[in-house]
Amino acid sequence: MKKRLIALFLSLVFFSGLCGQLSPNGYQFQHDWQYYANYSPATSLDHLELQITNYGGYSFNNSSVKTDSNNFNLHIYTSGYAVGMYYFKFRIGKLVNNIVENQESYTNSSNLISQPIVFNIPAQGKGTFTISFDFYNIAGQHCMSGYHTFEKISATYLTFENNNHDILYKIRSSNSSFRRPMLCVEGFDPVNAKGVLFYQQLITIIEGLSNSAFRDNELYFLNFRDATKDMRENAMVVLGANNYLGPLYQSETYKEGISVLGFSMGGVISRYALAYAEESQITHRCSQLITFDSPHRGAVLNTNLQDKIYDTYEDITSIEEAIESIETWSWVLSIPLGLIVNLVTSDFNDSIDDYKEMFRPLLNTIEAPASKQLLRYNVNSEQYTDETNGSLDFRNFYSEINIEERLAYNPSIGVLNNDPNYPNNKPGYPFKQNAIKSLAISNG
Repeated sequence: MKKRLIALFLSLVFFSGLCGQLSPNGYQFQHDWQYYANYSPATSLDHLELQITNYGGYSFNNSSVKTDSNNFNLHIYTSGYAVGMYYFKFRIGKLVNNIVENQESYTNSSNLISQPIVFNIPAQGKGTFTISFDFYNIAGQHCMSGYHTFEKISATYLTFENNNHDILYKIRSSNSSFRRPMLCVEGFDPVNAKGVLFYQQLITIIEGLSNSAFRDNELYFLNFRDATKDMRENAMVVLGANNYLGPLYQSETYKEGISVLGFSMGGVISRYALAYAEESQITHRCSQLITFDSPHRGAVLNTNLQDKIYDTYEDITSIEEAIESIETWSWVLSIPLGLIVNLVTSDFNDSIDDYKEMFRPLLNTIEAPASKQLLRYNVNSEQYTDETNGSLDFRNFYSEINIEERLAYNPSIGVLNNDPNYPNNKPGYPFKQNAIKSLAISNG
């Protein structure tokens, strides 16, 4: 009997190790922070990569391309499609002040036999670009369409990549004999429209207000592979990046520690990461947490506006379906008239695709798991009562770091890092290690 109990105990320990650590409300982390802490020089940023599957849609695997050329390489992988000739139509534009300018179209073909399919596509200069694609078979049937935003950056950037393909950019070195590392963490970005270039501009604006804001700092920027997933998972990414940087600055971190600067959602995630570390007795080496415009009690987006976005998208989709019906029946017309109908409807389809591309980022914004947690009420969330209590997704996350939300959601469970034995107890915040200081900056 004793042997059976020992075997049962060992199997439970092994099973819990496979399942990973649970958050206070029972979220099961996909990986612990150590999985996200192994960084090596990034080699995948010399091209943009697109994966298209006949059963699972599409995905772009990176948000930056390091090149000093006026072109970039697009690598395409497909699965689930029969071998044969296919056509790709690309539209490339440059994002300037949130407006797409200089949009150009390019058409290429491939037989899908040799993969990756590599296209060399013009894109002048550096900055943020948009790419949309349509994918057709040889009969002209539309197979897939998609949209992505990415940055073209200089090939001289120092970039590092972890096991999860999160990217760490070194954006500034210090000439001082005393160097202090600062980890800048991105905010909510459902389509990767705001990358390293955007945050460098934001840092420059901050320095315009205070030229000593980043004095002696060596700046790193953390770009999540997926900034839309559960914020608790990306908190482990932050903790992994923070603990990767620590050993690189042994003498400096011993004296002053690492600074973490989280923008918007990145501030909430960073706060969670450091509170989780102290709760779990994980060394984090951070002595300063700064959050910039971070919604520590959640955010509000007008629900009528959320509904209007869906209604408009449905109207556009209805028009698209009507045009497809016209195209389907145009074969019964005489050849000249049928050809004219197809040409006209083809132009309409291009316009419809452009409008749908405008709405996809908005839909991604509302439907993302992180958005459901950030917004006190999201039209896709459950159990919404009022703005005070918020929806189930909101309460499930924020009750792990805020006493106010904990009281409204299962008050029998504690808040992260709540330790009354400490004289400076700050539940939901880091306060135990390195005499850490927390500062929140609001921009309006």
